[in-house]
Amino acid sequence: YEREGIPLLWVLSSFDLDRVPQAVSDVVHRHRGNAFVLDQQAVYASREQRTLILLCYLRSDAGFDAPRLVRFDELTFPESRLPYLEDRLFAEFFETIKQQRQLYFEALRALGDQTKILPVQRLTGFEKCDGIAWLIAAAFSLLTAAEGRFENFSGRSPNIKAMLNGYLAPGHLTPYAKLLHELIQNSSLRPLLDGSVGVHLNRSFASAVQVEQSSAEWQLLKELFPEALNPIIRLQLQEAKALPAWADPDRPA
Repeated sequence: YEREGIPLLWVLSSFDLDRVPQAVSDVVHRHRGNAFVLDQQAVYASREQRTLILLCYLRSDAGFDAPRLVRFDELTFPESRLPYLEDRLFAEFFETIKQQRQLYFEALRALGDQTKILPVQRLTGFEKCDGIAWLIAAAFSLLTAAEGRFENFSGRSPNIKAMLNGYLAPGHLTPYAKLLHELIQNSSLRPLLDGSVGVHLNRSFASAVQVEQSSAEWQLLKELFPEALNPIIRLQLQEAKALPAWADPDRPA
């Protein structure tokens, strides 16, 4: 259906809030927390308005909101071709991540202000920063590059390639090469790994002990960039075709 450009809508004949079988739950999940029902009420409404009307249940913290009648042309059709009325699966997740990252962006952009504190530590200038600060600055620079709006938070290099090559060489980021490789590999910047950036990262693997996934640094970046570093969340986004462009290796920046 996707190949032919045909929107696919899973319609239920009924929906029992007290008993939701796994197959039905999977359908609701694929429709981003929306359950569409064509019952007698919806049939009457469809005939009256001479268009397809469906009864829609929206997932909520308490289970599901009270159902409401919706027109087929009110639905949003993402690339997955599986429509929804409201995104009850990822909208809140993306907003939470955005707000969380905004705190870091504001701190990184205000490095000259001594009163600004990065959520991890106080930053007074990168020449005095320890490894975690370099890592955070590099990671957020990577994010902006992957989004196509490069901001260099760890120096004056004109692009992400020059920034990484410059800061991997002296050793500031070498213990985090494995972590940065994972972040780059699961982003639109993956082509960088085929060039000098990949070479520098591979050299860093051999020249310095790498932080493991259980480390505080890895866990911090996993929390800040779950679209790329949290395998469970990443898989859910991929299955729903809701992976943001910056975290999609098939959509180069």
